[in-house]
Amino acid sequence: MKVPEKEVKMESSDEDDEEDEVWRKHYSSKHRILLVGEGDFSFALCLANHFGSARNIVATCRDSQDDLERKFSDGIRNVRKLEERGCLVFYGIDVRNMSQHFFLRTQRFDRIVYNFPHVGFLFREDSFCQIQLNKELVEGFLRNARVLLKKGDGEIHVTHKEGEPYNKWELVEEAMKAGLQLQETSEADPVGTMSYAYLFKYIVIGDTGVGKSCLLLQFTDNRFQPVHDLTIGVEFGARMITIENKPIKLQIWDTAGQESFRSITRSYYRGAAGALLVYDITRGGNEQFAKEHGLVFMEASAKTAQNVEESYGIKVGYGGIPGPAGGREGSSSKLAAVAAIEP
Repeated sequence: MKVPEKEVKMESSDEDDEEDEVWRKHYSSKHRILLVGEGDFSFALCLANHFGSARNIVATCRDSQDDLERKFSDGIRNVRKLEERGCLVFYGIDVRNMSQHFFLRTQRFDRIVYNFPHVGFLFREDSFCQIQLNKELVEGFLRNARVLLKKGDGEIHVTHKEGEPYNKWELVEEAMKAGLQLQETSEADPVGTMSYAYLFKYIVIGDTGVGKSCLLLQFTDNRFQPVHDLTIGVEFGARMITIENKPIKLQIWDTAGQESFRSITRSYYRGAAGALLVYDITRGGNEQFAKEHGLVFMEASAKTAQNVEESYGIKVGYGGIPGPAGGREGSSSKLAAVAAIEP
């Protein structure tokens, strides 16, 4: 079942001044806007495209520039488009101390926006440790955001999930502790503000050295790299596709194959809409294993790109789009595949 999303707005005081401007929902082209925790900067680019300019937008992410390029195939491209429109982009910004940043501390913003705050999947989502870490992240963000907020009619917007365990983050309570007051809650409008209608988590699993990272690179960047460093924990990739005329974003998790990471990797399976099990073609018996468990089986080559698209279920169109219409995250679809990597 899809977890509902809510957008929470908090203001420092006073009522908003109405101005005759170009608006996109809660955002004006004349607002000084700070976006934090951006992933591939698609949200920032959507606003910039609507306004026709990004000169009043400052967009930041937690990743370094190298990490952004590694995680998101379109991240750097989006940043360049933003900078061409006048946006200031900063990497490596920790929302828990951003009010001390050499530039941000000199600014005051009309809108500060954090879409889907999350520390990452360090523990199970509903575990006490994971909840506490996310609460600390939200608390640190709100405390720092208040410092950077324009007095009078400034607003902080947080898009988050509703229901368990997310209600245990106590977002409204943390806001009150930071001296903020709740102004409004409203349903998030992902299609209107995001560059994709659905987000699906897709995991790649298998032993170390079988070519999982090579397969991912071929799928996301259309290139082959014969030598890769061993994956530590998990690596990320992303790709936009279209199914049933809807823009879909695949967030692909390339998991470590070493035995020492097995206990950690299992926690990454949670919330995945699909899985790609990769093995070396020189090891026999796997096709029979796939048949016994009802998995789709095919052979693929990261070097020649043979069956790479099909391995990820793009051309064959497994299953369609699960989840309710308009949802940003799809529900689990039980899709699985086994691929053999040709040496």
